[in-house]
Amino acid sequence: PPPPPTPPPTPNIAWTPPEEEEKNKALPKDDDENPNDSSSDRSAPLPGPPPNPRPKSPPNSPAARDRWARLRLSLTEALHHESLELELVNARLTFEQTKSDAVRCARLQKSLRRDVERLMVDNARMAREEIESKRRAETIRGERDALRTVIHKLLGENAELAGRLDDIRAQRDGARRERRRRMALTESGEV
Repeated sequence: PPPPPTPPPTPNIAWTPPEEEEKNKALPKDDDENPNDSSSDRSAPLPGPPPNPRPKSPPNSPAARDRWARLRLSLTEALHHESLELELVNARLTFEQTKSDAVRCARLQKSLRRDVERLMVDNARMAREEIESKRRAETIRGERDALRTVIHKLLGENAELAGRLDDIRAQRDGARRERRRRMALTESGEV
């Protein structure tokens, strides 16, 4: 079917609602206004809906469809542009976050390296102390074994001396008994 006929263009006449007309009647006329007053703007638009510069096409006309297609295309392009800008901002934020994480990781790596170096120094010192401790333990064991040998030798000598002391005491006791016996015989006149 052929498109409906285009309505004639609307004349460019400002429409004033009745309330505005009542207000305009109460206002002073232009002749009463001060001509030197720069605050009055004679070129101000009349109140009411804005003038229609060109007639609108019917909703289903090719011009309206073309206008809607252009509007959709411009909106799609604007949304695409906005989406690209958001992606760019997101990428920049991700980059800044990654850069910040990299700096933090580098600092952490330096700190961990210092800790590892300190632990390696401590480990080497503890290994040296362990070797020195083993050396001391070997020396102490040698001295202990030597002392045990000396103690066994002294115990043997002590036992030998104790045996000799017992022999000397037995000889002394025997000599005392013999002397008593002789004294007893001398006193009795038998000798």
